Amino acid sequence: MIPQTPMDKHLSLMLPAARVEIIVKELSSASGVPMAATGVLSKDIVVLKVHDKPLSEIMKRIADVIDGTWKDDNGTYRLTRTARQDTEQEARERKYRASAILNEINRSKAIQQETLTADEAKKLSGQFQKLKQANPEYAFDPNGRLDSPLNMTPVRRALLRTLSALDLDDVAMLEPGDRIAYSNKPNRIQRPLPGPIESILSKFVAEQTVWIDAIAGLPEDENPHFGGDPLNERAAIEHSPDRLLLIASRSNSSALVYFTLFVIADGGAIASTSLSIQNDAIRQIYSQFMKPSTTPGAKVVLTPNSLTMLDATKGFGRPSTGPLPGPSPAAVALLTEPEKVDPLSIVATDGLVSVADDKHENLIASLPDELIAFNIVQTTKGQSVSDFLNMASGLGELEATETGGWLSFKPMRPYSIRRLRLDRGSFGAYMRGIVAESRASLDAQSVFELTSQPSDYDMLGAPLAMLLDLNSTQNIDQDTITLKLWGALTKEQKKDLIGGEKIPFKALTPAQLELVEREAYHRAMKNQGQAMQVKTPQDYQRMMEPTECLPNGLPPDGYLSVKVTNSKAILASSTQKNVRMSYARLFDASQMGATLAAYEGMDANSNPMFDRFQIVDRATYAFSYFYTPTIADHVTLHDVIVPSDGKAVAFGDLPKDLQASIQAAKDSAKANLANQPGVQRVPPPGPAP
Repeated sequence: MIPQTPMDKHLSLMLPAARVEIIVKELSSASGVPMAATGVLSKDIVVLKVHDKPLSEIMKRIADVIDGTWKDDNGTYRLTRTARQDTEQEARERKYRASAILNEINRSKAIQQETLTADEAKKLSGQFQKLKQANPEYAFDPNGRLDSPLNMTPVRRALLRTLSALDLDDVAMLEPGDRIAYSNKPNRIQRPLPGPIESILSKFVAEQTVWIDAIAGLPEDENPHFGGDPLNERAAIEHSPDRLLLIASRSNSSALVYFTLFVIADGGAIASTSLSIQNDAIRQIYSQFMKPSTTPGAKVVLTPNSLTMLDATKGFGRPSTGPLPGPSPAAVALLTEPEKVDPLSIVATDGLVSVADDKHENLIASLPDELIAFNIVQTTKGQSVSDFLNMASGLGELEATETGGWLSFKPMRPYSIRRLRLDRGSFGAYMRGIVAESRASLDAQSVFELTSQPSDYDMLGAPLAMLLDLNSTQNIDQDTITLKLWGALTKEQKKDLIGGEKIPFKALTPAQLELVEREAYHRAMKNQGQAMQVKTPQDYQRMMEPTECLPNGLPPDGYLSVKVTNSKAILASSTQKNVRMSYARLFDASQMGATLAAYEGMDANSNPMFDRFQIVDRATYAFSYFYTPTIADHVTLHDVIVPSDGKAVAFGDLPKDLQASIQAAKDSAKANLANQPGVQRVPPPGPAP
């Protein structure tokens, strides 16, 4: 039958994951119909596989999966997303995330509503005591879980009651690295804490009194410095607390939110607790992520590109076998051209196509960057399509629908996924620069982190860059904010700082100042002066809280300084183990000695067995953010250069003076370890999945 219009033309296409504008361009080429995608859609990534379907139906499916709209613009069909559709996306995501957090909190609703009685306190204390007697190394998880008996303790009950009254809308949309501080007596930086605070505080006082009575006759812990043990919470409340301080934060893209509560009396914290709210389904997915598939049925079919990538990333599994070679030329080509071969077009695409093929359905899917994780998961080889579908749906928080012969995947968090999408152009330029320069320089990495995505959490760039430069992660010292700031500074500003000058905060540009504010209020403070005036361990932790240290915003006389020192460092490797992906391979002499001492006492599986050492050049950039005479943040970044004519040698072939320094540090560390009494506790096992 001859198509009546171009829209009736039937097409069969296989388009691996790519930006929507590329998918639309390919669709236009195949159909002969002028098309384009514009605006914010450039950050949406879609995979499409279709067999013998009319163009009109394909276009509708693409629009539906990304919440877009087609418009006829003088004969060219343009796919776009309106401002109203953007707003609706954000509202749906906010509701979805808030509901997920609330559902987790409501699991403990009975505990929130009940009051701890003397009989329950006695029973609970006996339960905790039996746990410790049965396992002397038992560690009461201070972060807790929603199914933990710790929720029965007075301070955890206070936290749960506070959360039940909290408006979760703002908390729900926290991005990785974000944090919000609440208080019932807020300062200028903190937000008002809603809810029946007086009732929560009075219940805490009553329950803490009951708890102290319940544990009064129990023997005190030999290691009272160890945190998280409710049997050590023996401090009586001399004065009624009058303030709650609640911190909400988010560490990465899959976590929901992390809460810390401080109970404050007379200006000091008398109790504190923390709780991580996570989606149980995602937690279970992660627990199964590295396990081989045992489910029968059709298996995921991997293309050559996927096999090449998985071969390059197998070192992330850190096998106990010998060292792995660097990535093949084919892998380097994949890693350095993400604009042309999107990281989602490899294993994630193969897995979803395999699922659709097994169901004999067409496929349309909008993909989040979280699914790039499949590029390093070796168990995808031989994985069943059902297991892959389960993991992909959980990891990416995907909503799957099957209608009219189509399998459709739509992310539940499209708004934040788009905002936090890694910029493929920045990533590609960074990776190509590593190949060209044979290293990831501090300047190159700082520009990449500044331009790649707004979040503090880089889940792709840093790990994959390690495949091309083993030392790339040595630069950042786990401080992405300062790395971004270094990339935002001008050449003149960098020259001034390296020359020893101080740059006042008031002299920074608005974009640079925004990063300084983020460093100040989104990372724990290194607070020297005020922290010495604390009354309790909980008070010390509270005084590290940025909104408590700097309650009035950045001081006008604050400044930034940098001290640069050049030195030799030791790059450690092994002929027996794969330490290619290790995050701690670069040491000075004292660190090397201490590390060798610590590893010597470990079992063979944990010990990387460093037996090759190479001397490299390292520039250390010591950043200081001076806020007040007593409050400052200190961050260290590194720039590592491995001499082209250098080589790794055995310990006995290092310079004699360096050998002596390392050995002295090792002997000192071993003596210190031998003098440390007691048994280090380990976290308790989690509940069975």
